[in-house]
Amino acid sequence: MPRASKKVSFLPTPMEPSHYVTRDAVLQELALIAFSDVRHYIVLQPDGQCAFKPLHELPHDATRIIKRLKDKQHHQQKKDDTVSHETQLEWEFYDKLKALELLGKHLGLFKDTPVTDSPVEIVLRKQD
Repeated sequence: MPRASKKVSFLPTPMEPSHYVTRDAVLQELALIAFSDVRHYIVLQPDGQCAFKPLHELPHDATRIIKRLKDKQHHQQKKDDTVSHETQLEWEFYDKLKALELLGKHLGLFKDTPVTDSPVEIVLRKQD
């Protein structure tokens, strides 16, 4: 056997997408977006202002719902010819409503007869 074919035969075969992307993984990712809570990302400062937490302080998996971080630099020349620099970080999250809609469709919540694994109890109370 030629040397080149021996080397090629040792290369690993690529994984099929079905081996690492599963239905459960997709649903888990949608659920992460759908049930995210902005309180995981902000902290109330002593002056009453809200600020974003540093990325390393976020809960496990919380960074997975961040669509984009944008660093904005602002420079302003003052009257005394000094320049002030301000950095502002903009956060953009994946669409929570869209994730809820996709999960709801998957669960059959938006049909005339919803499909569910557990019973739903509806309590009606008579008003006096």
